[in-house]
Amino acid sequence: MQKYNSPLLNAVDDIVDYMLLNLLTLVCCLPVFTIGAAMTARTFTAMKMLRGQSEGIKKPFFRSFKQNFKQATILTFLMFAMLAFLLYDWYLVGQEQASLATKALLFGATMFVLMISWMVFPFLSRYTVTIGEALKGAFVMSFTHLFHSLFGLVIIIAPILFGVWHMYWAWLIWLALTTATLIINTTFFIKAFDKFEQEQRIGPYENATDEELAALGKPKKERKAKTPEVHKHTLAEAAALVHSADDGDEDDVPEEEDSLPGDPADEIPASEDGDVAPSDEF
Repeated sequence: MQKYNSPLLNAVDDIVDYMLLNLLTLVCCLPVFTIGAAMTARTFTAMKMLRGQSEGIKKPFFRSFKQNFKQATILTFLMFAMLAFLLYDWYLVGQEQASLATKALLFGATMFVLMISWMVFPFLSRYTVTIGEALKGAFVMSFTHLFHSLFGLVIIIAPILFGVWHMYWAWLIWLALTTATLIINTTFFIKAFDKFEQEQRIGPYENATDEELAALGKPKKERKAKTPEVHKHTLAEAAALVHSADDGDEDDVPEEEDSLPGDPADEIPASEDGDVAPSDEF
């Protein structure tokens, strides 16, 4: 990504890149069944761009699109099936005089499915997980960050409502608002995933001491270490690392580390065919 000496030009360049990413995502969503894969790739690319690690838009986007296509497509059909079931229930409620308790229960179920749908694809873009683990992780993170999840849904729906309100400028409104929501949601995802990885001690936090993790919670000017790049890891790693941390001795804790572990790429496990995961994934 090209950088200029002017902060204003850099900001404009970044905004244009996010707009192009949204347009690329829209094109890849047109077959409908590819919506999940496109949203997963968009989040993956946006997180790299926001961290300043992106080598462009197309390369990371289509790499993530291809890597997560199968799982994301299955999740897309699953989400569509649940939403279709809920829409039919709302239709029945509208045809009959349903009780307030029934409407409240249906509303809660709808919000539950929407929050899972909002979080599951970003979660899949970050970790190598099964479909069940992706749904479980999305559930946990959605309700752990309940306010942000509800806010994220609102700002996603807002561009659609504004576009319908002003049909003539709908395309421009959609592009501007979706770009803003992409930046806001991606910032939240990065912070939420970093916190999750610190708690589970995976990735660059695998060998971090309690003091180093505590330092990350302080203001930036008080931190002793700079948070390194985070790569894509499995939830199985997280469980194993937490288990080993509970059973380990104090002698196993690294002595006097001034910063977190070095290059996270050295810690990425080999895949089943013996190859190591690309170092630019996170």
